[in-house]
This record gives sequence, C-alpha cells and structure tokens, in this order.
Amino acid sequence: MLQYLSDEWIERASALLDAATPLPPDGDFAIEMEVTTDSGPVRYTIAIVGNQPSLTRDTPPGCPTGRFSMDYSTATAIAEGRESAQAAFMAGSLHVGGDISAIIANSDRLVGLNDTLVPLRAETTY
Repeated sequence: MLQYLSDEWIERASALLDAATPLPPDGDFAIEMEVTTDSGPVRYTIAIVGNQPSLTRDTPPGCPTGRFSMDYSTATAIAEGRESAQAAFMAGSLHVGGDISAIIANSDRLVGLNDTLVPLRAETTY
C-alpha cells in the first residue's frame, strides 16, 4: 500500500497519468496542489500539455495555472469521496487561487482524469 501524498504515491499517480489516454486538445493547463500536513506542505502539479496529462513536482512554464490549497484532513476527505471539492470550497476548507477562469474552463478535463486514478485509490492508505 502507498501512503497518501508520499513520494511513492506521487510517482504512481504520475505513472498512471503518463499512461492515460490522451485527452482532446484544448490548450495547456496546470493546477498546483498544496496540502498542509503535520510535517509541512506537500506540493504537486497536475498538468495537461497538448493533450497529455501528467503529474509532476513542477509547473510547466507558460501554462495558465490554477491553485488549490487545503489541509490534510480536507485532502483525504476529497480523495476518499467523503466530501466533494465544491463542498470543501463552500465550507472554506479548500482555497482556490491563480487563474480561476482556466480552472472553470478545464473543470471537465480535470474530472475526466478522476477515472484514470481509480487504481491508485485502491493502493492508498490515508
């Protein structure tokens, strides 16, 4: 099992996205994720460049970029499906920043990546 947000978890998520079916091209986009844990922040970026999704520690240069930040409890609730991102945002526990219009314009593409990461959820401990 992989510990949520560990280096191994990020590597596995990256491998799954690298192997994903290419998305319809609709411009480059990245969303920076920051989760505050007891041992400090964990940061990674989900990007779609061309039509290929990826997960990296760095944001590709030149991408319109949104930003989500939250604490570990909120991140695990969203990851496990116990809370939606929308509900966390409305409750004030998920903070959104950066290029909001890019987040809205790419929301369907981000939701589409959810199925790609299903195998990872089965391998994750929280």
